[in-house]
Amino acid sequence: MPYIVNMSRGTDLGRFLPAAPAVSATFANQPGAAIETVAGSASATDITMSFAAGGTPPTAPATLHVRNNRNGGDLYRSGILARWPASPAPMEVWTAPTALTTFNGGQLSTMARGSVIGTPIAIPVEATIGIGAATGLIFAPSAITITGMIIAPAAPNLLNVTIVGTITFTQIFFTSVTPFTATLRLAVGPSGDPVDRSRIFSVSVQASTLNPGVISPGINAAIAILQPIAAQLFAPLIEGVINNAVLSAAMGAVSSVLPGRFLAATTSISAHSVTVDSAGALSIQIVIANVGPAFVSLPPPAGTLKFTISPTPKTGVRRTYTVSVTDPVGAAIAGADVVISNPSATGAFQRVSAQTDASGKARFTPMTLRTFTKRTGPHLSEVEIIEPTISISKQGFSSIETGLL
Repeated sequence: MPYIVNMSRGTDLGRFLPAAPAVSATFANQPGAAIETVAGSASATDITMSFAAGGTPPTAPATLHVRNNRNGGDLYRSGILARWPASPAPMEVWTAPTALTTFNGGQLSTMARGSVIGTPIAIPVEATIGIGAATGLIFAPSAITITGMIIAPAAPNLLNVTIVGTITFTQIFFTSVTPFTATLRLAVGPSGDPVDRSRIFSVSVQASTLNPGVISPGINAAIAILQPIAAQLFAPLIEGVINNAVLSAAMGAVSSVLPGRFLAATTSISAHSVTVDSAGALSIQIVIANVGPAFVSLPPPAGTLKFTISPTPKTGVRRTYTVSVTDPVGAAIAGADVVISNPSATGAFQRVSAQTDASGKARFTPMTLRTFTKRTGPHLSEVEIIEPTISISKQGFSSIETGLL
């Protein structure tokens, strides 16, 4: 019997899902080779993919990759899974309106600066040794630090990136830094990666330049070696920025269009196409899909936890406390996390935690509760009393935090 996957077309809000003949799907062992690739066939509301090979669906770790053969876009990237729904398996697909996943250069630049600036990027040791040897130890670069970045989208699917920063290098036995300016031209496209669901996009370097500050004559050969290395160090950073931006935008799109719904654990977010529109913004067609339900509804909290503590808390007395936790109707709650925060002699909280047992009780080792008097304001005239607190949490319930005294 064939293994059938039916891809629903009923939630194509972006209005870009392809017709059945353009759709293909591949099962592949991971690690290993492809098991079978099939073309889609049309029905009234679905695109049907029928796998006839004996090894489908795989029982060992494998991936399913569904794509558009006409533009190379991704429709579904399963990640590595070991279990698949019974045939016929429904594939829920949801496309986001592109207005929710379009980014101009200013937005991309701001996101990039917020995530990559200031962290030194290590240059591979072999490059440091090779460039140092080529310059007679005049210039042996060891790290690059980015201090600024501007991203400008360009048709058809390019990003022109200008990066400024510093290169840390060794000159003979002394460590120094020099400023640099680098430019990159990157092509952005669907990742085509069925293994790593978080990698929605891939970027490839089309061209690059690297212009360091004046160090000494005769290092042009060294810069020629460093330039492509630097480009390959920068490209994954920018790829990460775009992937994170689209992931956040997709989650926001789901929240705005489907309030109260959340992505299922095995749902993938994929890029169907990436273009730069007439306004110079990066416009991305996003597909959210899963073999099975793509979205789940989380149940509302079952109410607020209640607790009692015995004996009555008192400062300055060493006591062994027991906390009893119940739900709103008085049933004991097992597995609740209970934390008592007690101010130290310096005012910093010392936290002691315990978990409730089957009877809903959490027992703490002997402790002495304290308060701390903190003086603030002009001439230390304002007084704040810091008291011990208790916090209790349990999945499915609203957490509580309150004072103990």
